[in-house]
Amino acid sequence: MDPPARGACQYHSFMQAGDQALAQSYPVDSGVFDEAFEADGSVRPIYGDLFSRIDGSRLVELKGEIQVALAERKVEFGPPNSRAPFSVDAIPRLISGEDWSELERGLIQRVRALNAFLADAYGEQRVIEATCRIPGLG
Repeated sequence: MDPPARGACQYHSFMQAGDQALAQSYPVDSGVFDEAFEADGSVRPIYGDLFSRIDGSRLVELKGEIQVALAERKVEFGPPNSRAPFSVDAIPRLISGEDWSELERGLIQRVRALNAFLADAYGEQRVIEATCRIPGLG
């Protein structure tokens, strides 16, 4: 699979153990936040160890293999009339323990709220009684 056109992406090279620059590049959409790279192209600290263990020369090829496997399995998303290929990054998203602690608190809160809503919607239905009603619509 050919890499994206240079106008479509900017390319960041990352360093492997021993500070040897890899010949291949990791494509990053320009103008979009990248979890693995800072704006100046340097590797974010949380990704340093991962990138030191990856054969970067295969990243573009690996992404192509992943997309082909998804296409063969007809993995898509979107409404029926405008389905699109489901894209998966070859590099996993890493979340630090500190960031996860913050995310976990918010996720727990949202799950509790959703569970409370569903319990009420299938139970006493107080949420329905408390809802503003538009005259004439019942």
